[in-house]
Amino acid sequence: MKNIFLTFSVLVINFIIFGEPILANSSCEKAIDSSEIELGSAAFSVNIVSLEGRRQIFTTNRPLSVTFLLQNASSPFYSRSSNVLNSPKFKLAIAKRIIDNCENVGLVQFGMVQTGTIFNYGIINGRVREFEE
Repeated sequence: MKNIFLTFSVLVINFIIFGEPILANSSCEKAIDSSEIELGSAAFSVNIVSLEGRRQIFTTNRPLSVTFLLQNASSPFYSRSSNVLNSPKFKLAIAKRIIDNCENVGLVQFGMVQTGTIFNYGIINGRVREFEE
């Protein structure tokens, strides 16, 4: 699995995977950038990863995932992270924004560093929804 790691301070994302741009348009980059800004101090990092080789229970013609890793309990920003993870509407709004603007992203995840906590969002029956992988 090819993995590209982007720190939360990256403003323009334009890497190459499988010979094609990962985030092929500026509206996608803006959707991810604005999501990082909304997450603010809760964000630890953003990872963009190929879904190659993973069990595909979501849209297969969207080969990438965007994962937001949030600060854990050892961070002074833990309460912000906890608020994000405990807000299904907030997570859904961010996931929908990214999936609607990024034609090759099929999975948006929110997790907490070093905890195993993960929330998955993808297109299920034509709508962006939370699901268990």
